[in-house]
Parts: sequence; C-alpha cells; structure tokens
Amino acid sequence: MSWNCPNCGTKDNLPNVSVCHGMCGYTRYGRLVLVSTETNKEARFNIDASIGRGLLAKLVGDGGRFASEEQFLLRRCPDQSSWVIVPSAKAINDTQVNGVVIEASGTKLVDGSRVTIGSDTMPLVVRFEYD
Repeated sequence: MSWNCPNCGTKDNLPNVSVCHGMCGYTRYGRLVLVSTETNKEARFNIDASIGRGLLAKLVGDGGRFASEEQFLLRRCPDQSSWVIVPSAKAINDTQVNGVVIEASGTKLVDGSRVTIGSDTMPLVVRFEYD
C-alpha cells in the first residue's frame, strides 16, 4: 500500500521505498520487529536500541545464553535510509545477518533478514511495520 509523506504531503510513495519521492528528505523507517523462529515471540523497536542477553533470553529462550550482555545495536541510519544492525565491541560471539558477519559500520536490515549468533544460534527474523 502506498504511503503519504507526513513532512511534505507527497502522496502515493511506493510501499517498498523508504524515502519520500517528493525529495523533501523524509525517511520512513517504520517499526523494526525481531521475531524468534523458535518461540514466535516478538520484540518491537521504534528507537535505536542496544540488544543483549537479557532481552534475547526472554525472546528466544535457551539460545539467549550465547549472547553477550550487549550483543548488537539496532540503529536508524540516514545514510542508508534504513535500519542497520551494528556489532557491539563487547560481544564475544559474532552476530550474523543471512549467514554473513555484520560489518563494523552496520549491515542494512530488510524484511526477512535472518539474524543469528554464529551461523545458526538464536535465529531471529526481521519484519517492518508501518502505521
């Protein structure tokens, strides 16, 4: 479904595009949802957040024990007009997106991205919600 820009009023922006085509610079980030494929529990974020063992244990159960107190960061990135996942310097085990270790500068997240610790521990799927 298309969306209308709350900044400049441009109508009919394409649903899969996050930047207003009216060129006002507005970026529609939406709410990032992490869904555990093991428990079907969900966590929603509409602000930048540090994610660690406490939240992950509640979300994924036993697999959360492999997470560090601060495992990764979720940030809205104006340069990429999207949410990115950034590794924490405090993390012991690597965080991966779709089987690739996340970049120090941040890895862009899209609908359906698969986030894990290592190659397969604690699988989470990314989804976006828009009001």
